[in-house]
Amino acid sequence: MKKNGNKVWIVFFGLVFIAGALIVLYPIISNRINQKNQTVVISNYEEELKKLSEEEKQQKLTAAREYNQQLSDSNLMIQDPFSGEEEQKKQSFLNVGEVLAYIEIPQIDVFLPIYDGMSEEILQIGIGWMEGTSMPVGGSSSHCVLTGHRGLPKAKLFRDLDKLKKGDVFWIKSLDEKIYYEVYATEVVEPMDIDQLQIEAGRDLITLLTCHPYMINNERLLVHAERVEEPPSEELKRIASASESVNKGKLLVGVVIGGVLLLALTAGKRRRKNKEDDIR
Repeated sequence: MKKNGNKVWIVFFGLVFIAGALIVLYPIISNRINQKNQTVVISNYEEELKKLSEEEKQQKLTAAREYNQQLSDSNLMIQDPFSGEEEQKKQSFLNVGEVLAYIEIPQIDVFLPIYDGMSEEILQIGIGWMEGTSMPVGGSSSHCVLTGHRGLPKAKLFRDLDKLKKGDVFWIKSLDEKIYYEVYATEVVEPMDIDQLQIEAGRDLITLLTCHPYMINNERLLVHAERVEEPPSEELKRIASASESVNKGKLLVGVVIGGVLLLALTAGKRRRKNKEDDIR
């Protein structure tokens, strides 16, 4: 009877351990799958871009810059991207296929397409461009705002945005140009506190916006950055190296957890076999 009781507890703790390991591994695995899918989307964007003539690219860029110029001369209403309100219109002239551009933030392992708009459908799969702000093509007196969820069960998206710090450099790839931005400030504001999203004369700005705090989402986290020249190749290599270290660390955690799980299962099988041999 006692042996049967011990066996029940061994099975119980084994199942608890497996469940815990799966809970830990699921976000890592699902996020990798999502990243792979988004990489395909970005690759498709690059392929579609190659099909455009130089004249077509210039037309798109000119239209986007004219829109930004008109925007800097007016006062459009900016909405909270997570309010659930529908957008009034879309400026799809910059689209190449279904994507406006894409963003890469090596420090937090972000490599995601930027879509036209900020509907929930868009925010479930990537980063949205906030209507009423400048389009992501850069330029004097422009302020582009990009929005993303703080994290979904299957994808991190902007979950680690709070880890960015002053001096970090990231970039936007729009048409044929990479536009580099350097973080100069972060802040937490109320959902409709939009003063910090306004265009500032002569400055080329971008703000990354997400919900805050994580899982509560009653405030908004803003990461402000200003355009800079392309960093030296040595600096870009350092940034890429830091990103690879982060990825290797996450992979190591997954391998360790998987290894421990495998050892536990193997030990359980051996224990059962030994008991069966003892009975015989």
